[in-house]
Amino acid sequence: MFAGPNLEKLDIVVNMTGLGSFDEEIKNTILLPIGGQNIPVLKLERILASKKAAGRAKDLMSIPILSDVLRVRQNMPEK
Repeated sequence: MFAGPNLEKLDIVVNMTGLGSFDEEIKNTILLPIGGQNIPVLKLERILASKKAAGRAKDLMSIPILSDVLRVRQNMPEK
């Protein structure tokens, strides 16, 4: 169960439209430190693929923004 402040910043997924199984997609994650834990988070490319496959209005509305973020990140110099 998830409870507490700032949960609106998280999108917990139990079904990934247009993607492989959780076991297959785990290789497409990065670990982010959240609340003292390292949490696997899907890479932006995979999130975009799922949103495109879902085709719901709320997903389609987010695609241009997420695509812009991905484009900017891909053009950033490596650290």
